[in-house]
Amino acid sequence: MALFRVKEILSGNKVRLEGWNWKESTGTDVVIAGYNPTQGEDTFATVNESLAKNRLISLIDQKEIELGRVVNLNEDGSITCVAFYNGVDISKYFPEYTQASHP
Repeated sequence: MALFRVKEILSGNKVRLEGWNWKESTGTDVVIAGYNPTQGEDTFATVNESLAKNRLISLIDQKEIELGRVVNLNEDGSITCVAFYNGVDISKYFPEYTQASHP
C-alpha cells in the first residue's frame, strides 16, 4: 500500500491517518497488528497503554507510515493491519508487547 500520514495517535497501537481504502471500505483509524500493550492486569495494562502511546507518539506522530497486509476490518470501522515505518514493522519497536505471531 501507499504511504499515509499519521494525524493522531489514539492509543498504544491505534492511529488516525489521512484516510485509507481497502476493498469496499474506507476509513481513517488503523490498529497496528503484531503487539498489544493492553494485556495483563487492569492497572498494569493502563500503565503499559500509556507508555506505548507515548512511545508511538515519539516514533510516528505526524510522520508517514506504510500499511501492509490487512488482518481485519473491525466493528468500529477501523482496520487492523501490519504497518511499517521506514521499512520496519512497527510492532518490532514494541517487543515487550509482541504477540507470538501476527493474527
